[in-house]
Amino acid sequence: LTGGQGGRGGRGGTKPHRLPPVLDHAEIDQLRTEAKRFETIAGYRDAALVDFLLATGLRAHEAASFRLDALNGYLSGRLRVIGKGNKERLVRFPPPAAESLELWLTARRRLPSPADTLFLTDQGKPLSAAFMYLVIRRLIERTTIHKPQVGPHLLRHTAASLWLAQGMDLRQVQANMGHRSMVVTSRYLHLLE
Repeated sequence: LTGGQGGRGGRGGTKPHRLPPVLDHAEIDQLRTEAKRFETIAGYRDAALVDFLLATGLRAHEAASFRLDALNGYLSGRLRVIGKGNKERLVRFPPPAAESLELWLTARRRLPSPADTLFLTDQGKPLSAAFMYLVIRRLIERTTIHKPQVGPHLLRHTAASLWLAQGMDLRQVQANMGHRSMVVTSRYLHLLE
């Protein structure tokens, strides 16, 4: 035992705080390339999903319930989101490139589905948050990326780091993420250059 810390890795038995895992720029490119590899309905959806999550930083359940009628907000970089605790927040981000979304929307129109959510399965059913996790995990597993977290939340962390690296104000990132505390948001500072 060293330093009188009792071997717990912190003071007084408090749980150590870890920095959130994020993708670096090369890993983002690698994931996007992998997502665009297959020119299938699922391939177009996956590419659009990766770009959507990296642009918006939404939680998986928020992305799963994202409706087609909110696309103009997405394309303009401004979304109203009902998030955790049924709280509404305004998410602002640089307007995304629309190429992957346009390919997905073209493919999506071929699916017989009454669903009004943006992301669907190959069978035309709304994509659940759990299925979204599987999609992102499988994409990451097909790359050489190794992170302790491999689902949509990794892309959420990465979005916050990208915004800060691009010069977005810390308060806006806090609002985008729906964090109560600036301390939580500040963990994303300097994770990406």
